[in-house]
Amino acid sequence: MNDLPHHATSLSDREALLQAVLDAQQSMTAYCEAIRDADEELVDFRYRIINQGVETLTGRSRHQILGELMTSLFPSVKQIGLFDHYRRVVETGQPDSFEFPYQGDGYNGWYLISAQPLQDGFVLSFIDITAQKQTQQQVEQQNQLLDNILATSASGLVVLRPIRNSDGQIVDLKAVRWNRAFVQITGIPDQSLSTRTSMQLDPTLRSAGLFDQYVDLLTAGKPLQTQYYFEPAQIWIELSGARLDNEHIVLTFSDITESKKASLLIEEQSSQLRNIFDSSISSILYMTAIRNEAGNIVDFRMVTANQAVIRSNFMRPDQIEGKQLLEVFPGNRDNGFFDLYVRVTESGEPEHLIGSYKDDTQQDGWYEVSAAKQGDGVVVTYMNITETQQAHQVLEQQTEFLNQLLQTSPMGIIAYEAVRKTPAQAGSTGTRAGEIVDFRSIFFNHAYEKIFNSTEEVVRNHTFLERFTSVVNLPLTVNTEELFNFYKSVTEQGLSFRRERFYPHLNKWLDVSGTKLGDGFLLVLYDVTDRKRAELERQQQAALVQQANRQLKRSNDSLQQFAYIASHDLQEPLRKVHSFGSLLKSRYAESLGDGVDLIARMQKAAERMQTLINDLLAYSRLSNQTESFEPVDLNEVMAGILEDLEAVITDKKALVTIDSLPVVQGNPSQLRQLFQNLLSNALKFNKPDERPEVTIRCQPTPRPQIDPDALSMLPADVQSFWQIQVRDNGIGFDQSYKERIFEAFQRLHGPNSAYAGSGIGLALVKRVAENHGGLIEAHSQPGEGAEFTLYLPQSPSEISSLI
Repeated sequence: MNDLPHHATSLSDREALLQAVLDAQQSMTAYCEAIRDADEELVDFRYRIINQGVETLTGRSRHQILGELMTSLFPSVKQIGLFDHYRRVVETGQPDSFEFPYQGDGYNGWYLISAQPLQDGFVLSFIDITAQKQTQQQVEQQNQLLDNILATSASGLVVLRPIRNSDGQIVDLKAVRWNRAFVQITGIPDQSLSTRTSMQLDPTLRSAGLFDQYVDLLTAGKPLQTQYYFEPAQIWIELSGARLDNEHIVLTFSDITESKKASLLIEEQSSQLRNIFDSSISSILYMTAIRNEAGNIVDFRMVTANQAVIRSNFMRPDQIEGKQLLEVFPGNRDNGFFDLYVRVTESGEPEHLIGSYKDDTQQDGWYEVSAAKQGDGVVVTYMNITETQQAHQVLEQQTEFLNQLLQTSPMGIIAYEAVRKTPAQAGSTGTRAGEIVDFRSIFFNHAYEKIFNSTEEVVRNHTFLERFTSVVNLPLTVNTEELFNFYKSVTEQGLSFRRERFYPHLNKWLDVSGTKLGDGFLLVLYDVTDRKRAELERQQQAALVQQANRQLKRSNDSLQQFAYIASHDLQEPLRKVHSFGSLLKSRYAESLGDGVDLIARMQKAAERMQTLINDLLAYSRLSNQTESFEPVDLNEVMAGILEDLEAVITDKKALVTIDSLPVVQGNPSQLRQLFQNLLSNALKFNKPDERPEVTIRCQPTPRPQIDPDALSMLPADVQSFWQIQVRDNGIGFDQSYKERIFEAFQRLHGPNSAYAGSGIGLALVKRVAENHGGLIEAHSQPGEGAEFTLYLPQSPSEISSLI
């Protein structure tokens, strides 16, 4: 008896402890005992144990629930099928766990239910997962929306998630979703997108700077919009991106390769046209319908927009999201876009439209729009194609301009298209279908009509064979069939040709060129009759000139031979005159008296004659020399000259200043003659009362810095020269004689003047300069000295091409 109270107390404590454990659970828990009818059929359950969660759910106390039947507390439990789940658990002895939407008895939610059999009943445990289910449904709706966007977008779309290293840094990205347009644009198959990372698919991402932009977009939400060349597919891409959440970004791709090509085409057609074709990336907008009481759509609410609307509408997404379409873009009602959105929403059929947009907010442009139904609304994909439309207008203007240009062209132009046999015609004639049987003109200009002395009606209304068989009276030398077969081969084989031919029936020379054009050919004809006649005259004149040149060459050869022989033959008599004079002076000076002076004059005249003959002989040798060139150090040349002229320099106390001179390609002997003549003249023509000063300067001079008149006389393939200037303070000369002084036997001073010479020295200088691919110029004024400027090719490789 003493143990009974103790036992009862322990049982009561255990029940309290069990109840406390049950109440502490987050789930709602109860033990339900089976209720059976007379046939032992399970017809209901009675609540025997519950926790506080059940009280909270039902709004009843434990005393109001315990002992009550399940069907009395939850009358809908059988109709909604939940009772059958519990009965199977009890009768089969198998536990069950499932999600169930309970809609009835004042409840409307989702529950995760667990039923565990126990004796003739079961332990029921359930959790309210309504919020979780709603979140899941929202995610599913968002995924459905994204799928619709992906499916309806004309642009390629791809969703990327980051791949991080152990430090949490983003090292790559992986595609998780993409649309068919993305695969078509990039050429990357689905299998590669599923298994490979972004860096593996496009190794240039980092070097192109795109990877860093993706990271900035994901981590900082920095807008992304750029154009770049996608090397794997060899196309131009216009790319924009938006951040979906902290772990996902969406990229929009548009293939703008054709736009790029069109832009280049427009630039080629006119240098005054700039690039007006700047393709715009697709903009995406999700809108839900706003209906009146009658259920009619009166407007749309813009729910979601991507970053591309900035380019299309010049507004950020946050400036339009949540607003009504017709309030922000009222022009949609007048241009038909709004009616399109209504039809798509009501019918569920996608539609496409190109139209213009204009409203009072200064928005004005052309748009290409695609729309697809999404819920009670529409997903709109659109592109601003204003620049494309403008480009088409410009292209039409250019086409019209080109047509006007062709019509006013002096060249005759005609384009033919092939006339081919149809299958029906082939069967009746025995020829094969598609064979070219004639040509029909599709374009020709007025110059063509004029060249062929024809009319527009004749050319337009007759085929090629009709015109050249019966309409045009061709000479017998022209075979129409042969000509037709030639143009047929041009069309079929893509040949091009150009020829000049005399057309006797037109009495004209024509320059004819042709090439394949589409399914036909293009001819360009130019009347070159005047040119051909001029060429004939030039040929005749050239023949006369060649004949005269040959005669002149023979004459020059004879003159050079005569000068050389005469110079040698005159040497001996002059030596005898000089020696006989000396003999007379030495033996008969006393007897001759004043005759000695006459003999001295005779000898002086003979010396001048001797000098003239020597100079003439040197000039003749110079004209005939063909020695090859070699490197010549002008410093060594000048040292030898100074040594030869040492006596003159000392006698006149002359001051000679010489820069460091270069090594050039040339003939040592000729170059020595050139510089010795220049230096001798500078010392010779000095002022009697003034000390001679001679300065020789040298500097490299590129071709552009040379005077154009001098440049025209220099070799065109030499780009740099040595400019060597020989300047003195002598008597000078009038600048009007700057050309004459370089002619042979031209002297500015008389033979009896104090300045002796033959008049060949500077002619020799000019000839040597020309032999070396250079030239010599002179600048002077009387009493102010003279300056001679010599140009010699600087580069050995360049001078070698002149040899």
